[in-house]
Amino acid sequence: EQFDTTSAAGEMVIYTIANIAQFERRQTSERISANFLARAQRGLYNGGAIPLGYELDPDRKGHLLVRQSEAKMIQDVFKTFLEKETIVEAGRALNVKGYEISRRRSGGGGNRARLGCFTHGNIYKRLTNKTYIGIRTFNISGEEKTTKASWEPIITQETFDAAKEQLAKNY
Repeated sequence: EQFDTTSAAGEMVIYTIANIAQFERRQTSERISANFLARAQRGLYNGGAIPLGYELDPDRKGHLLVRQSEAKMIQDVFKTFLEKETIVEAGRALNVKGYEISRRRSGGGGNRARLGCFTHGNIYKRLTNKTYIGIRTFNISGEEKTTKASWEPIITQETFDAAKEQLAKNY
């Protein structure tokens, strides 16, 4: 529509329409954020890159299924790290074993491909990812909260805690 912005009434109409549009945009954003938080509090997966070892459950939204071939690799990451006691040595040992990490990411999470081998960074990420013990993490006002996830754990709590303890010693 054409509005005469040279008059006070026309300018007021344009500003009113812009304010209503901004209100709608913010209200939609608040609803989406509230829905994401509610789903996270129920332990559901909200999207993004799916962690190695899992795949989306096609029958239940927000649920992940354990991908057995990758789960064994994740278990070996923890086992090897606890044996070697350093991320660098664990990475060398895992790469010698010939594991092939899928370069393609499942789900969302960007368009960067994985390297296809174990590195310091991706081993550390796995050793500290609570997803692997069946815990869903989320933030409320900058504070990290956790709840039981809707998916099965790949790693036991004891193994995860042992890795966390070894990482703290190494630090």
